Amino acid sequence: MAIQVLQVEPSEIIKFSGPFTEVVSADLKLTNPSEDQVAFKVKTTAPRRYAVRPNSGVLNAGETVTVAVMRQPFEFDPAERVRHKFMIQTVKLEPGMTLENVWTKADPSTFMDTRLKVQFDDHPPSNRIQESAEHCSDSFHEQSSALDHNVCESVESSISDEEYHRVLTENEKLSKEVVALQSEGNELRQLLAKATKAIEKQLPKGVALICHEKINIFIVLFLMLLAFGGGIILSDTMLSSLEPAD
Repeated sequence: MAIQVLQVEPSEIIKFSGPFTEVVSADLKLTNPSEDQVAFKVKTTAPRRYAVRPNSGVLNAGETVTVAVMRQPFEFDPAERVRHKFMIQTVKLEPGMTLENVWTKADPSTFMDTRLKVQFDDHPPSNRIQESAEHCSDSFHEQSSALDHNVCESVESSISDEEYHRVLTENEKLSKEVVALQSEGNELRQLLAKATKAIEKQLPKGVALICHEKINIFIVLFLMLLAFGGGIILSDTMLSSLEPAD
């Protein structure tokens, strides 16, 4: 992984201040101090909960862009103070490359990234979370309260590279399994429909009608079960994986 050429402000933590019953936003400033064109894109571990504008682009030499990160309304959960993360991924734009093809044409070893934690402050006037974060940057003191100690541990926690790649791999695997289940469901539905027609042809009209209704109910229940199972897999996967921000 190459050294990040862009200057990212803030460089470590994106802070959102409550109340969180409406959309709240924070800005990222990206500056290109180099003499090269640099492409960038923004990724997050929670793509359904944030909107990012712009979420990708190209910075010319000496150019600066402000990226707006908007958090959708939600019920504040202290456990989410620093759980979400963002990554600013960049790469030098070589001659013949465009924003559309640079990520497939460029050598992955030349990719650069900056990772940022998300921090929520539900009590802006007290600045308690900010004070706790500053306290963590120095050292723990025996006199610190239990609350400050817990916040420090949260601020210092981060996803390792190994875990990051494991989540991506698991996400791709589960997505393929869901597609396979949906395909199997379609095939089974077609087989059941053919079996129903074959049975109806061999039975008296009144009996065939009763069998047709019962088989239809079985098909509906089966498809509902399949859809419910696939929905659970997708929901769990999306909340844990790192994907490009909207």
